[in-house]
Amino acid sequence: MNTKRFLAIICLFAAACLNASACSVPVFRYALERWPADIYRMTIFHRGPLSPEQRAVVDAVNHASEEGLVNMGVRLVDVAGQMSDAMAKLLAAQPSKDLPWALVQYPAVTGFEQPVAQGFLDAKFAQEVMDSPARREVRDRILKGESAVWVLLESGDKQQDDKVDRQLRAESKKLAELLEIPPVDPNDPRTDVNVTLKIAFSALRLSRSTPAEQFFVNQLVNIHPKLAEAKGPIVFPVFGRGRALCGLADKELTVENIQEIAVFLTGACSCEVKSMNPGVDLLFAADWDAALEGRAVKDPEMPPLVSLSQLAAEAQPPAKTKEQPADAPPGTALTRNLIVAVALGILAVVAGTMLLRRKVRN
Repeated sequence: MNTKRFLAIICLFAAACLNASACSVPVFRYALERWPADIYRMTIFHRGPLSPEQRAVVDAVNHASEEGLVNMGVRLVDVAGQMSDAMAKLLAAQPSKDLPWALVQYPAVTGFEQPVAQGFLDAKFAQEVMDSPARREVRDRILKGESAVWVLLESGDKQQDDKVDRQLRAESKKLAELLEIPPVDPNDPRTDVNVTLKIAFSALRLSRSTPAEQFFVNQLVNIHPKLAEAKGPIVFPVFGRGRALCGLADKELTVENIQEIAVFLTGACSCEVKSMNPGVDLLFAADWDAALEGRAVKDPEMPPLVSLSQLAAEAQPPAKTKEQPADAPPGTALTRNLIVAVALGILAVVAGTMLLRRKVRN
């Protein structure tokens, strides 16, 4: 994306929105307050009933989704039953036949059908899909008032990555000093929420090789076909409720393009209709509404990494022996054993006496 092309795209969106309501609230703030994140789709292929551990994973994701703590929903597909042609085709394309098998896709509104993640359904898979350290950091920075976070996806070439990182930090400082919040219009939507309205940018480096961030990396590089092929560093401006505006790579990764993107994000929102604005929502675990309203923020309850069957076994009391019933009072077993021993002793004495008498008679 060169500067002229990006400006042309923004102008087209502005022109398309002329008949829609507009306001002077900055794009980044309007997106944070009024654009709910699009829902990712987790499809789980299984055969028959799920195990207690697998059911716990599904319940945890569903609960987080219903509470608005993660933008992902679950769809269960029993392969033992009748499947639609679309589901049968999706299952046939999977690299493994192990069940239950889970795959995660972008929101339907994007039109992207390729999986962002796929694997055997367990707690670890669900946790890595729902959340990661880098996404938590992006979320926290946005909720502290940053206009956008420049997520720098490293290439692995330290010299090249360091250069882009320095440029991003230098430009972020300049932009915060030069750009201004648009004048407030009395007719604008209110922005008196629990997040300071200011202009601020920061850079966050993301390694492609960090295991816990593989889902985040896949989300980013697949928002455009060319990004997955890029060998150098890529910069993604993330704003609102975790929305990636675009990806800058190769010749498009210039200071001019960074500046133009910042101008667009901090400028007046020319179109309030989310679907008519550029960008792709990413999957985040975040209680956005609670944070904006100053309420206690809830974190989604992640599925337990320890299996439920193991937890149940550990919680069971020790097995009771036949010699000591559950309702036996303390010391009962010892008393019974003494009685048995005495009885056996008496029997031995009697038997010995009778044997001795027989010998004497003979």
